[in-house]
Amino acid sequence: MTRSVVKHSYIKAANKGRGRAKAHINYIRFRPGKDENEVNRSFFTDRADGFTANDVHRAIDQQENRGVLMHKLILSPGVKEANVQQFVRETMTELGRSKGLDLEWYAVEHQNTANPHAHVVVMATDKKGRQVRLRRPDYTKVKEVGDEYLERNRLLDRFKEHERVKGNGSKEATSRTLKERLVGALKAAKEEFNRKTLRAPEQQKADRLELLLEREKESLGDMPSTEELAGKRSRQEARAKKAKEIAWEYYSTEIRLNFAGASVDYNWNSSLLELKKLQQEYLKVGSSVRQQLTEDEYKRLDTWVKDGNYLEKRLFAQALGVKDLSLDLGAEQKLTVTKASSLSELNGVRKMDRKGEIVLTPVEAKALDLWIREQERVEPITIKVPGKDEEVLYEKSDSREALEFLADEYEAGEKWAQGMKKKEYSKLRSWIKEKRAEELEQKQASWEDEKDKS
Repeated sequence: MTRSVVKHSYIKAANKGRGRAKAHINYIRFRPGKDENEVNRSFFTDRADGFTANDVHRAIDQQENRGVLMHKLILSPGVKEANVQQFVRETMTELGRSKGLDLEWYAVEHQNTANPHAHVVVMATDKKGRQVRLRRPDYTKVKEVGDEYLERNRLLDRFKEHERVKGNGSKEATSRTLKERLVGALKAAKEEFNRKTLRAPEQQKADRLELLLEREKESLGDMPSTEELAGKRSRQEARAKKAKEIAWEYYSTEIRLNFAGASVDYNWNSSLLELKKLQQEYLKVGSSVRQQLTEDEYKRLDTWVKDGNYLEKRLFAQALGVKDLSLDLGAEQKLTVTKASSLSELNGVRKMDRKGEIVLTPVEAKALDLWIREQERVEPITIKVPGKDEEVLYEKSDSREALEFLADEYEAGEKWAQGMKKKEYSKLRSWIKEKRAEELEQKQASWEDEKDKS
């Protein structure tokens, strides 16, 4: 019979979701009522205790401002004598392991009810930035893990129940007998735990080491002398060095193509955009690039593109960690811009960098570019109506119907909508796409809630 209790809901980022999430944190942290066991109302995680509401607020602020922002769980072991914190830590750890995620969660214990329980909040992305989705099978998994925890601690429950039933008769002798049984059971449980988690890995390591030694003995025969080992190492290093030289010579060889009588050289240091365009041209049947490039040269080009993509991803990840740009303009003048700076300020910094008035590192330039893109993405669309001084303003927060109306008018060639630039039209289509995705997600969530209730 299942005794563990699990309840789940979530808060979406839309409609001031961050404010509602933080209000929920304050509620479960400061809810009136004196806990029976004087439990300190601080948050705990899988590794530590003593977290404050502000700590959880900061975690919420780091979540993306779209989709699900935070999951809410109520976990109860269903047994008053159970250690709620241990119960929560074990169930949440197993839930994350079963989903292949490193969950970021915070919990607070409530003992001021007939059934002690814990409120758990799970961030929408795990510690590695992966999306967290909780479904109905996950509730069953948590209940199963919780019941396993209670089953392992059943002797403690029986011990306390026996004391209550026994009453006042022979308390000392009964206590000693039950205590001995309890100690023996705990000792057996500890031995079983050590066998599974400690001894087995040690034995596996010993077996692997023995196997490696046997293989080494088979390949080398008798143990070689120090001089033989040094000679072997020297030959290996020489071969590795030679292989690197050959690989670099191949990698760094330029590709020369002829376009309309002009020669153009490409190498590993060319821009990623140029290399990708060249690769796309090669894939076109009958193109000039396909006729000139050899198969070996295309393989080298493909390697350059893959390396460029890797470097671009690493640069992007580093740029996400940039909080601000502090620029020295000379004559004791300094300028600091952040992600929240205006679009005009950010574009001004980009112009100074292009003119050579300041020098940005590749990571700083990438961060600036990301900030500008983000600002441009939410910048209102301003349409100047031909023949009139007035302007029509459309914002991302407008309804999907209003945005679709503008797109339809532009596509139909309506004169008043032609004041919108192509770049703004592309942004408009992205807004509409996000609106549709949010509505679809809301419908799916509503359908799942109705399904759970049924």
